[in-house]
Amino acid sequence: MEHLLSEKIKFILTATGTECISITLTGTSTNDIGFAVYQGCPGGGGICIGSGGPATSNILSGSVTLPAAGTYYIIIDSRSPSSSVSYNLLINSFGAGAFNDAPWQAQPLPFNIPIAGNNTCSGGADEPAQPACFLPAVGNVMNSIWFSFIAPASGCVKVKTVLGTLQNTQIALFGPVLGTIPAGSGNTLVPRNCNQDQPACGSNQYANSEFTASALSPGLTYYIMVDGFGNTTGSFSIYIIDGGIGCVNQFLLLPDRIVFPQSRFVKLPLILLIPDHRHLVHSVISQMV
Repeated sequence: MEHLLSEKIKFILTATGTECISITLTGTSTNDIGFAVYQGCPGGGGICIGSGGPATSNILSGSVTLPAAGTYYIIIDSRSPSSSVSYNLLINSFGAGAFNDAPWQAQPLPFNIPIAGNNTCSGGADEPAQPACFLPAVGNVMNSIWFSFIAPASGCVKVKTVLGTLQNTQIALFGPVLGTIPAGSGNTLVPRNCNQDQPACGSNQYANSEFTASALSPGLTYYIMVDGFGNTTGSFSIYIIDGGIGCVNQFLLLPDRIVFPQSRFVKLPLILLIPDHRHLVHSVISQMV
């Protein structure tokens, strides 16, 4: 969609109860763009309950918790000197939060298949302390989610993330655990490996994460924490392979980030945004990704 900058684009939604929503702008024609969410009418006593901006690499992703049933307003605006700004808008509901927000809720990872993840609407409860490599060292907001795997006979795995709307991942490995970690015991997990950014290759710098873990105990469970740099949230993919004896196996060729084309549409269960003075409802819509 494209709008003149003289307009502050307003969307209205009606929530039926407390829920956490993600707001994602992709393909923005400027990074100087942001959003704000108001409980009640802006300028009429409404309270700003969340905001985000600017975009990075033409992507802006954030989350806001709607505290109660009622009417909310989403404002999108920019200070760009251009005459208009274009962007793709995606709104999604995570309900009470990310389904794999704590170690005991970890999503099992299959080997050799990239799995989609999203750390939106996540927190840092029932978890170990912030891993040593995570940045910033002071002031990092833990928006982490969890995955698990059973160590293979080789005792070696390789793990890699692919960036989506989350522009900078950081990952850590914990374990081993016999069986699964129970709720309330996340802080007992023992750190094993940690990576903030994939190693540079020549002059190329990367914001996705990658590590190799060896000497693992075959048959035992290990846990992977995925977080965003600082307070960043959004989508990504995570990929694990059996490193083999001697950790000689290599990843298949994967991109370091997901590209969001402006001409492909897919059907997704999302929240339908209707601008101006209508309501936002749950529906299935065609949404650019």
